[in-house]
Amino acid sequence: MNTVKATQIQPPQSIQPAVGNKIQLSGIQVKAALTEVQTRWDHSTQKTYQTAAAKALSLQGTASVAGGTEHGTEWGTLIHLLLETAMARPTADLKALAATTLAELGLSPSLVDPALAMVQKVTASSIWARARKSSHCLVEVPFELAMPAGADGLTTILRGVVDLAFLEAKGWVIVDYKTDRHDEQDLPKLVEKYRPQIQTYAQVWNKTLGLPVQESGLYFTNFDKYVPC
Repeated sequence: MNTVKATQIQPPQSIQPAVGNKIQLSGIQVKAALTEVQTRWDHSTQKTYQTAAAKALSLQGTASVAGGTEHGTEWGTLIHLLLETAMARPTADLKALAATTLAELGLSPSLVDPALAMVQKVTASSIWARARKSSHCLVEVPFELAMPAGADGLTTILRGVVDLAFLEAKGWVIVDYKTDRHDEQDLPKLVEKYRPQIQTYAQVWNKTLGLPVQESGLYFTNFDKYVPC
């Protein structure tokens, strides 16, 4: 009868024999493992993209327009909300909404009537009538678009919100409301300032949907004026 002589396999010198169910590691091994964990963690937490506001990016390098009034941002928030509601829910109680929103924004309730008067002018405009008659009408449409990586190797996610978009026979119309409370003599400067923004929005809309944008423009609520750009 042949017999096979068992050969005892020795563990590598870098690993100590098991004690019970545990494996003993040397200090060098522990340090190497921790280094590997840290390396993997550093790699996984590296930025692979960055975000940018479409409005801010479009307005880089444009000239600012002096003047304006206090609480411009809050006022703009109120007017945008009222216009969005007026288009989406024509029977909504805008006066109650304006009063509630002003209280939340910390503004005087005396602004209810001026805000409603401004919204009434917009809703009586020709551009508003066109939107109401269109086959498709959208309000406050958020968008995100991945831009090609820059010199830093990072992709930029462009973000923004289209105030009003509606579809006519020849294509989409993109409108951005501007609530700046300047003097009307400043209108040409404001148009030049914001033109790059609305043009960017139109390009994003076209690229996202693959459908033509026949027109884009700025509606200056303080002047009750729509300016195609």
